[in-house]
Amino acid sequence: MGAAWVAELVGRIVGVVVSDDDWIEDLWVASEHRRCGIGSVLLAAAERQITARGHAEARLRVVARNLDARRLHAARGWTETVSYSHEGWGFSMLEMKKELAT
Repeated sequence: MGAAWVAELVGRIVGVVVSDDDWIEDLWVASEHRRCGIGSVLLAAAERQITARGHAEARLRVVARNLDARRLHAARGWTETVSYSHEGWGFSMLEMKKELAT
């Protein structure tokens, strides 16, 4: 079963994370609210959900040219594992994983 978390500031959604099984399916923070810790809080919430589902490892994928996202994940213990072309659009993607405390 999947889960989603929403970050709200003064009645406005400024971030979202969605996880399902052992995957973080999506993580988004409004551009004007990046680098304020919202992404880190949402990422940690998704990691806890994945752990609660009984998984020892979490996975996600990111657009390779999104250096900010790659830095965010790497700073929080994620490692890049596989590089491949997006199945529909052909741009470079990276799969990342993180070992979770159980």
